[in-house]
Amino acid sequence: MIWTASFRRIITAAVSSITRLSSTVYSTELAEKFAEKQSGGNTIQYDNPMAVQENGGWRYAYGNMFYARLVKQYFDRVIVFLRSV
Repeated sequence: MIWTASFRRIITAAVSSITRLSSTVYSTELAEKFAEKQSGGNTIQYDNPMAVQENGGWRYAYGNMFYARLVKQYFDRVIVFLRSV
């Protein structure tokens, strides 16, 4: 039981640090500008709900400008779960 509580605190702290770092270093605007430049402005259909809500369902043909936010939402869920156990 002691190990579980310690492990939970360590994981929660690590995920919180990653989430905090991603929100300060990463910005959607920066990712979008980079993807636009690298793709030459070419877009492709992208049916992810986040993209559909934000821009009707597309992304630039280079990389995925939504990637960090998609990953972050899972980190957020892990933090909520760990705090509840």
